[in-house]
Amino acid sequence: DVNGSIYTYTRAICQRKLVMPLFKKIVILSCVFVFLSSAQTALAAIEGKVIAITDGDTLRVVDHKNIQHKIRLAEIDTPEKGKPYGQKAKEALSDLVFGKMVRVDVVTTDKYNRLVGHIYLNDLHVNKEMVRLGAAWAYRQYLKDKSFLDIEEEAHAATRGLWALSEAQNVPPCEMLCR
Repeated sequence: DVNGSIYTYTRAICQRKLVMPLFKKIVILSCVFVFLSSAQTALAAIEGKVIAITDGDTLRVVDHKNIQHKIRLAEIDTPEKGKPYGQKAKEALSDLVFGKMVRVDVVTTDKYNRLVGHIYLNDLHVNKEMVRLGAAWAYRQYLKDKSFLDIEEEAHAATRGLWALSEAQNVPPCEMLCR
């Protein structure tokens, strides 16, 4: 029967047009999901050795695959190179972590394509330790963990580090840019 064959053929074409695009979409979405999941996992934590200190809030870590990562310490800010306490902030970070194995909990990537994260030396939260030492300010513009403010206040009250500078010298870089 010709009508039955045409019906069967038309039905098969319609099903294929509906099913194949849906199948392709599912496959594509699955691939995207797997890619994003693996990217998220890769950015979640890095373990490696600190091989360079750029300044008081930036360092380089080389991981077990010998890949170098430039890391900006999250939620803190330090004096820039050439500014009062800039070199001492760099030295404080170096004293804490240079040549040591650390864990970096990455939270984002900044506009300079650096990973931004929290650095841990065993159980020591290095970002908070920099603030406690008075070598860094809590970076209010990007602050998520309000305990940085309490730590900063303690360092200020004890006149540790940059808090021993005169008020004119103790100006966070983010405030200098706004002047």
